[in-house]
Order: sequence, then C-alpha cells, then structure tokens
Amino acid sequence: MSSVQQMLTATMSWVGFVLFSVFPIAFRELVHWVYEWQVLVAGILAVIAAGVWGKAVVRGARIAAAQAPVPVPGKIVTPQSPAPAARAAAPRLVEATPAPAVEPLQALRETIRTTLTGIPYTDEPLTPERMALCSKVLQFPVADLAAKAARQHAPRYELLQKELSSLGDMSERNTCRNAWQVLVRINDAARDLLEVGAGKASSRP
Repeated sequence: MSSVQQMLTATMSWVGFVLFSVFPIAFRELVHWVYEWQVLVAGILAVIAAGVWGKAVVRGARIAAAQAPVPVPGKIVTPQSPAPAARAAAPRLVEATPAPAVEPLQALRETIRTTLTGIPYTDEPLTPERMALCSKVLQFPVADLAAKAARQHAPRYELLQKELSSLGDMSERNTCRNAWQVLVRINDAARDLLEVGAGKASSRP
C-alpha cells in the first residue's frame, strides 16, 4: 500500500511540476519567440490565408460553372422585342434630338477658337495670312439659318450677322487686337443662340 501511495505522490508531483513550472516557462518563451519573429509569423499566416481563400474561390467558380445552363447546339435564340415603355419612349427621343442648325453654330465656335490660336492679342498689324484665318469664320451661313429660325430669334441672328460684317470689313489697317475683339463678340453671339435654343428650326414634322 505504501508503494502505491509513493507512486501517486510522485505522479502528482510530476504533474504539478509540469503544470506550474514547465508550462509557464514554455508559454513565456513562446510569447517571446512570437514577439521576436512576428513579421515572419504574420507572413506565414498571410500565405496560409491566401491559400485557403484561393481554394475557396476556385471551388465557388467550379460550383457556379456546374450550375450554369448548357446551351443546346442548333437552338436559335429569338431576340426579345423591346418593352412597350421603350417603344413609346423612342418617338420622344427622336423628337428631343437637336435640330441640324445646332451643329453649324457649334462648328462656328470651334472655328473661332482655332482662329484665335493663330492671331496674337497684340497691336500688331493684321497681315494677309491672319486675314485668311478670319475668312474661314466668314463662311458661316448665317442668312440660311436665320431664314429657318423662329421669328423671336431674328434679333440674335441680326446681331451675329452684324459682327460677321464687322469682321469682313477689316483690313491690314486694323490690328490683331481688333480682330480678337470682333471674334470674341461673334463667339458670344453664337453661344447666346445655342443657350436660348435659337438654333432649332421653327418647323416641326
């Protein structure tokens, strides 16, 4: 009986030594090691997480591919007709399209911007080369557009025509600054027409 008690006592002593002496020291050493090698540990954990995530993505893609319907060879898919609401909105979209006269006004402003890049804003004389640049602006068909425009927009077209005439009356006696000022006024008149919608033709289909 005494030998059994001695064995139990020795076993309990060994267990107590492991639990209360070995484990605390081992835990402290483990924490210290993790603190010293935390970058390496974090990298290993990141690699493991990436591998698990990649496997999950591949598995999800395989499941989605397996559930996708398989097309039947030789089967013709008939395109669906547009919904009634879309068909009803189509005429309104066509009606809301800007009239063709808007494009010449925008082209006029683009031509003016191009012309201004070739003429300095100085008191230099207006050379024949620079007058040739201004002549491109004078090709704008203001009379044709004014005839198609609504009556209430006639004064704006008259102002545009007046500024174009001022540009056409310029000669080498004028300066580049004078041409600049007239070109800017023509651009402002065209912009005013675009803003008020004067570029739309008065007649509607």
